[in-house]
Amino acid sequence: MLFLHVTSQVTTDPHQGLLREKGFGGFPSLAFMDADGNVVAKQGDRSVAGFQTTLNRLAKVKELSGKTDDGSFVELTFAKVDLGSLKASEAKTQLTGKTLSKDQSAKLESLMLDEEIMTLRSSAKSREDMDAVGAKLVEMKKAGRIPTGSTVATFWQTIASHAESKKDAPLFEEAFTALKKSWGTDERYKRAIDSMETRLKAMKDGKSQPEKQNKRLDGG
Repeated sequence: MLFLHVTSQVTTDPHQGLLREKGFGGFPSLAFMDADGNVVAKQGDRSVAGFQTTLNRLAKVKELSGKTDDGSFVELTFAKVDLGSLKASEAKTQLTGKTLSKDQSAKLESLMLDEEIMTLRSSAKSREDMDAVGAKLVEMKKAGRIPTGSTVATFWQTIASHAESKKDAPLFEEAFTALKKSWGTDERYKRAIDSMETRLKAMKDGKSQPEKQNKRLDGG
């Protein structure tokens, strides 16, 4: 059954706390819920293919839920994380003592890194906070902790913003290059790419200008 709730912030309207109760922070937000109102999947991709992927994952969860062997339990846990109904940190706790393949261990570490990045981002309440988060992500990058999962764009966009605030053109260019690779040829990001190219050029020009000025002052 389809259910649409419009958050109006009118206290007399029902379910005004629904968005937060279901773990969302913005709207529009889409989720699959069971008959009891529990979120079983959070829908990010709004395309037909995206919805089909979610339905396939839900079918897999239903299939695995009736099995009791460890292998099925591990698969089920990862499937729930893919659906957004289970946090990576919760999955790690549930998988303690279970035997994971090399690929599964790598996926869990990737999911944990994604969760860490999103937790940092959501903790920022001001521009100063966001800049501090950017500095932490730069340290992650230096340590080789670079996401390959769902937070790739978030990671590099935050670093790009931090680099711009510090007028660090090389760091901004590194983030921009990574973002272009992540976005590929998707036309939806053309405006963002054009904007970042313009800003990068301005940063480089702004960096070179004082050098020219200093040279003139030195009599060059």
